[in-house]
Amino acid sequence: MCNQNMKEKAKVVCEKVKQRAKDCTAKTVQYAKKLPEKMPEIKEKAKEYTKKTVTYAKNVPAKLPILMQKIKEISRKIVNFVKNLPMQLPLIKQRIQTVIAEAKQNPKQAVVALVILLFALILMIMSLGKEEESISEPSSKEIVAAEQVVAKPAVKEIPVKQPIKIEPQNAVVTFTATAEKEFTYAIYYTVEREVWFEEKYKVEYPGKIGKHKYSIVLPEKEVFRVRIDFGSNPGEVTIKDIFVTGSQKADLNNFADYELHQFEKTTQNKDGSFTIKSTQEDPYMAFLDALLPE
Repeated sequence: MCNQNMKEKAKVVCEKVKQRAKDCTAKTVQYAKKLPEKMPEIKEKAKEYTKKTVTYAKNVPAKLPILMQKIKEISRKIVNFVKNLPMQLPLIKQRIQTVIAEAKQNPKQAVVALVILLFALILMIMSLGKEEESISEPSSKEIVAAEQVVAKPAVKEIPVKQPIKIEPQNAVVTFTATAEKEFTYAIYYTVEREVWFEEKYKVEYPGKIGKHKYSIVLPEKEVFRVRIDFGSNPGEVTIKDIFVTGSQKADLNNFADYELHQFEKTTQNKDGSFTIKSTQEDPYMAFLDALLPE
């Protein structure tokens, strides 16, 4: 009698296991069938991830080429993985059929195998769906500081060849430039170590034809990095004697330490000046070295 009850219970358990195995198998097959339909969405997310990765890499200080290379390699691997995913679907289906065959012979082991397979598939899709973590939001102090910078009045044009009054509590970018046309200079600066140049941290100043000395006062006591923009389509400009003065001292005349952007031609002159030529929309030269200890 006892043996008969045990056999009946074992039979019931086996039936439940078989039913669960069938249900898991059906869901797995259904998910595998829908996977090709989700490929465009997965590819689009991969493209967005690649774009955000490249954007983030541009915001990293330019003296980190190794990090840039790693990010590009990761992006390529993700894109290649997504491209090769349809080729892996037959292997997934084959594995599902193997699990179904094993379920008929050993239901308990089949259930464990199905759970592991489903878990692996979920992790794979979740890993593709995850987007790159966005750059942390600025703190309230940083927002207030940025608002104060924007709220400050624009820098007034300083007459050329007249004594320049420089406030000692501010950093000042000075340089001598010879230009063939008028355009607006823009001095970008950073106030934090790991932050790249942003529109809210810049001071614009009108440039004139001919040779002039410029002193552009920044609304900060200290800055970490400096970038000089030459407006849009400035033509040929020769620049020299670039310094940070006032509350901070720095020599920016080592032109090998600049990142050059959108210049058709650059020339290092014998007198220590630097000549650039550009017809592009956004030419600039960014001094890569930090002006403060990191």
